[in-house]
Amino acid sequence: MTKKEKSPKKKGCCLWFALIGLGLIALVVAVPLLRICPPEGPWPQPPWCVNKDDCTNYQPSPIDGLIRTLSDAVGAEGMEIPNACMIMRSYGDNTFVPYEYQELDYITGTEDYPPVDRHIYFSTFMCDYWGHNYEIDTNAFDVPQIVADNWFSMGTDTRKHNNLENSTLRLNQMGPHQSIVFTDFVFVDENFSLAKKNYPGLNIMTQKDMNRLVAVSQENGLEPVLDLTIIDPLFADELVKYFNSGQYGSYYDVADPLQVYNRFNLGEDTLAVHQSWRAAILQEAEMAEKAGFSALFAKDFTGWRNTGEFVDLDNREMKQTIAEVRKVFSGKLGAKVLGLEELSVGYDFYSDLDFVTIEVGTEKIIGGLDENDIQGQINAWKEYLTDPALDVLEGVPEVNVAMGINSYDGVIDGGWIEGAGHYPDLIRDDREQALIYEGFFRALYETPETKVNGIMGGYDWHDYIYPDFHEIRNDLGTSTRRKDAEHVFHRWIQIFQ
Repeated sequence: MTKKEKSPKKKGCCLWFALIGLGLIALVVAVPLLRICPPEGPWPQPPWCVNKDDCTNYQPSPIDGLIRTLSDAVGAEGMEIPNACMIMRSYGDNTFVPYEYQELDYITGTEDYPPVDRHIYFSTFMCDYWGHNYEIDTNAFDVPQIVADNWFSMGTDTRKHNNLENSTLRLNQMGPHQSIVFTDFVFVDENFSLAKKNYPGLNIMTQKDMNRLVAVSQENGLEPVLDLTIIDPLFADELVKYFNSGQYGSYYDVADPLQVYNRFNLGEDTLAVHQSWRAAILQEAEMAEKAGFSALFAKDFTGWRNTGEFVDLDNREMKQTIAEVRKVFSGKLGAKVLGLEELSVGYDFYSDLDFVTIEVGTEKIIGGLDENDIQGQINAWKEYLTDPALDVLEGVPEVNVAMGINSYDGVIDGGWIEGAGHYPDLIRDDREQALIYEGFFRALYETPETKVNGIMGGYDWHDYIYPDFHEIRNDLGTSTRRKDAEHVFHRWIQIFQ
């Protein structure tokens, strides 16, 4: 018995169904790529249609599933996106906003601090927000190039905006003798092996990325510095869980630091940790050398900060790591330490480095003071700048302090917060941020005997501040860009010649 052929009518129906199906698929793809927005109504709006709104207020919609799928495809592992607005953000146009100095009427007595012949290292740390804010190398992702290009063009807009060029040019206008610091992330897993993973905002640089960052920085007269941050993937996993939970406050306020930071802080693992980190640092140092970075430092260069019997092991391994890195990297080498407490542990490898950057918790130094009590802040900072714990850095050519001062009311007591958190009760306060920096600079000016001869401040990748920039609350962040503290930095760059 022969099989019946479909009638022309049935064939036509099948063709129409096929065409409708293809049309629906094309629509699903075109809507996010072209940022098509439906009319206002009771239905949820796609994330790219939510303009100038805090992403924490964005209501989840069916489109989030598509965003999740695309995020997985480009390597953003682990991030469940209840709030797809965090990925589909808009920066505004590409207009360059030149820097213009402005006197701050609430800061008086500046005439008492004339220019002085004393070199201070000024470094600017580019904030590592969620998603790269420069034109990343999309070849880093294991997806077809056309998919990666379109995703990043749609999702981050960085291919449409010259954030790197504009940022370095604006910093150049601030004054001479500046370094610009870029963060790269390397993951070391529970087996002490390098884990190549990409999380939102924690993507690994490629050689192409490094080459571009160096070239553009140097074109605008800045010394490019690589901040190598070595992370246990558990930290990123816990961070993702926090953002997915919808909790308020900073992640660092709610996470158990022992669980996140000290998984390997078991004395017997010390050697294995150093060996795995050494492999990571050497790999990055070779790439940094090829790109032409002026300096390299590791945020966790000091191991897991052991105490007691393992300090000697830490010292020995760190000295070996520094010696090995110098064989492949000709620039300056540094380390980042967690406050004066770490300097008091007993390490002595600092003398093998070219610079050390100390993270400063300002609330521990000037907490309890009134923001308008500049003299009180000066006295507190002078005590810090002459603390005997700094003696261990004798002979280190460059000693910087990294001051992550946020711009919210009460920061003098509240201290640092992660700008990507949710803070409905905090109020932006650029004035308090500026006054704290002013107090520090005056203390530094009045304490020429201190071993501290550098400062690192934070800086956004673009000129847009919340609510014009709606991914995170960068109005409360540590960046000084387009805030009063930017003028404080400009004036002191001119004073320290």
